[in-house]
Amino acid sequence: MKEKCCDLKWEEKLLLAAWTGESSVEIVEHLADCEQCRAFFKAEEQLADEARNAAISVGPGLKRGLRDGILSRTTRKPSFAQRWQVWGKALVAATGMVAVLFVIRLNTNVQSPKPTVPVGIDMELLENMDVIENMELLEMLDALEELSDG
Repeated sequence: MKEKCCDLKWEEKLLLAAWTGESSVEIVEHLADCEQCRAFFKAEEQLADEARNAAISVGPGLKRGLRDGILSRTTRKPSFAQRWQVWGKALVAATGMVAVLFVIRLNTNVQSPKPTVPVGIDMELLENMDVIENMELLEMLDALEELSDG
C-alpha cells in the first residue's frame, strides 16, 4: 500500500524530487522531520528507479531511424508512387464507369413516339372537334343550371 504525504503541497514537491533526482534543502529538512513524507518519498524513488531500469536502451542509429520513420508518416508528403496507388485506382474506376455509360447510351436507340394523325383527317376538323366537345359541355352546364333554378 502506498504511503500518503502529510500535505498536498509536499506531495507535489516530493514527487518531482523523486522522479527527477533533484531535491532542495527545504525538502531534505522536511524529510528529516516527517516520517510519513519520508516513506512516501522512498516509495516514489523506488518506483522511479524501477521505471528507469525497465526502459530499453536504444542506440543513436535506431533513434534516428525511429525519428525519420515518425517524420515520414506525419509530416512528409507521400511520393508519386504512393499517391498513384490511391488516385490511379480511382481514376481507372471512374474511366471504366464513363465507358460503360457511353456504351449503354449508344446501344439504346429508342426514339420517343411522335404524335401522328391518321391519313385523310384534316387538322382543322380535329381542332373544331375540340371546340364542339367544349360547346357540348357548356350546353350541359346550362341545362343543369336551368333545372336547379326551376
